[in-house]
Amino acid sequence: MGHAVVLLALLATGPLAYAGQHALLIGISDYARAGLTPLPGALTDVAMMRDVLHDRLGFRPEEIKVLTDEEATHAGIRRAFAGLAERVAPGDFVYIHYSGHGSLLADQSGEGERGGQDQTWVPYGARTSFAVGLNRYDILDDEINAWLAPIVGKASALVYVADACHSATNTRGEHALVARAAPSAAQADHPFARSKRESTTLANAVLIGSARDDESASEVAIDQGHDLAGAPTTDSSTKLQAGVFTYQWERAVREAQPGDTWRHLFDRTAIRIAAQHHLRQRPQLTGTAADRPVLGGEVSKQAVVPVAGVEGQAVSLKAGRLSGITIGSVFSTQDPADSVRVRITEAGAGWSKGTLEQGRLATGDFLVEREHAYETAPLRVATLPPESDGDALLLRRAFSRVTTLPGFVPATKDEEADLFVVVLRPLRSNGGLQHAVGASGRDSLPIQDPQAAPQLWVLDRGERLIHDDMAIDLGPESEAFATLAANLTRYRRLVELKRLASEDQAASDLGLAVIHFAPCKPGSTGCEPIDSDGHYVSRVPGTSAWTVLQRDSGLPKNTVASFELHNPGLRDRYAYLFELAPNGCINLIFPSRDLPRDIARLIGGQRLDLSQPPIETGVIMDTVGDASLVLLSTQMPIQAELLAQTCYRGSMSVVARWGMNPLEALLLSAVQGSGQRSAFTFSVGTWGGTVIDYRVVARDTPPSFSD
Repeated sequence: MGHAVVLLALLATGPLAYAGQHALLIGISDYARAGLTPLPGALTDVAMMRDVLHDRLGFRPEEIKVLTDEEATHAGIRRAFAGLAERVAPGDFVYIHYSGHGSLLADQSGEGERGGQDQTWVPYGARTSFAVGLNRYDILDDEINAWLAPIVGKASALVYVADACHSATNTRGEHALVARAAPSAAQADHPFARSKRESTTLANAVLIGSARDDESASEVAIDQGHDLAGAPTTDSSTKLQAGVFTYQWERAVREAQPGDTWRHLFDRTAIRIAAQHHLRQRPQLTGTAADRPVLGGEVSKQAVVPVAGVEGQAVSLKAGRLSGITIGSVFSTQDPADSVRVRITEAGAGWSKGTLEQGRLATGDFLVEREHAYETAPLRVATLPPESDGDALLLRRAFSRVTTLPGFVPATKDEEADLFVVVLRPLRSNGGLQHAVGASGRDSLPIQDPQAAPQLWVLDRGERLIHDDMAIDLGPESEAFATLAANLTRYRRLVELKRLASEDQAASDLGLAVIHFAPCKPGSTGCEPIDSDGHYVSRVPGTSAWTVLQRDSGLPKNTVASFELHNPGLRDRYAYLFELAPNGCINLIFPSRDLPRDIARLIGGQRLDLSQPPIETGVIMDTVGDASLVLLSTQMPIQAELLAQTCYRGSMSVVARWGMNPLEALLLSAVQGSGQRSAFTFSVGTWGGTVIDYRVVARDTPPSFSD
């Protein structure tokens, strides 16, 4: 994250140390003159957030500006944002919260809004006869983006929450439920509706919408023993009218612990909305700062799985096979000293269930995997004869270590082996390995030098080194064996994903096309830098079928590509695109963690260009080897990031998004696999997908991408 700053923790349970703090809280309840449903819970939302910002995040009263009803007109909100932009200084933290009606306005700017509509806030006085000028109109998502841009440009971090209907992208917006949705605005004369604005990428921000663009957000009277300011009270009969999202969000902020990130709080909120209110209201999160700690403390690097429900010893998780969860695997909390232990007993595509064997859990808690149970057959391991008796002893110890790892067994015959472990003393000259060349070509293994230091090499069944990081120095031996175990575990997970993907030959239901980029001259139209080494590319018009990646001659090194996804059906489908890299990484290409999860949803007939804003992702094929892409298609969203894994020890994973302008970085490419160049498809129940294998070769010349 290019704009990230170093944040210091105060106390173990205190807020982070920012240079300054600023909050803007907007709540609109009175919509009587506009003929819209009143929202008394909006004022409760503001009161609750004011108190929790003070109690848990250390805001002083003078740092919190509140706008309600008559103060929250279009012009009043605009002035408040402008004043906030003036007050914010570098190093500051900003929190903005809106509770009120959300709505839609037909897009008149031609900017290609998803669904053809802008998201809006309905400020006080809008759509009424008594309001004049700008105050008669809704606030467009483009306006909010423009107001946020100067704030984000100075602040170290921004958290923005919109508890309104159609709020997923509006920054670009157990009584009978009250929907915070106003009818679509009939404002063809909106002064900004036809304006085309340059959308600003809100780096350093956490942007939260309480519902998808096509969903309603709700408020409800809740009997939870709080007063109207959100403070606990002993009177359990007290009714609290509040926005469902804000009510659960305030609880999550109040319960935050050191090490919890904004994403953790968001996931906990979303889980509780589904579990406790039984609403089909799916909040959305966007932003590069979502994985920063809220209160300081060390953030776990492991992906976490939220607990969706607990009934006695039965635990349900909001992730399943498509997130890498397998029957028999064991999960616990992030604290290794905790006694919690959950063993998975059932696993569907996007859900799983388990038995709580130890400890206590609650809905909204987070678990990490401690023991992984492999569903596919174990990898069979053999050895190649060493050069000396001393190396034979090293090899026996290494082989014993490998074959005791979960998912690995000794091969009964060498010809059946999936992997070979060997101790080599490779001859090097001028920094490179020396290979013997005979009538049949160059030997796959280097010439041996008895005086060289020994290395452990892991080879595929073709006796080729899997990756440079699978050539491990044997001194000290304990570190070497630890590196070997870590790298083989990552390799095993990578192989498991490919084997799972090739289980079935059913047809995939999503289309994938390749978008190509060619080298260009700096300064020419559409020519952008892709790295710091002076490489420039421009987009080649049109797209190609993915089969062009599988050419027999391979793709030259440094080929650059992005992709277009297509849902040819009538039903919505979710798309997830992965890269399996030769250095053991499983990289999630789309959607990245800083985008809302719902961006993966393709409506029937939709085409999605991954090279365009706000996605801008692709691969640069800068590593020679056999490469793979995995495209998953599901009926419901999944936690695809759980499938990602870090690289082998010794590797550097360069997993970066393309920037806005210029391009900032690209994804790695290539995977060392079986050497086959073919495609497989699979389908299990409500999901399906495609695996595309291709080869990257050492030629560094621009290819022709004709079919």
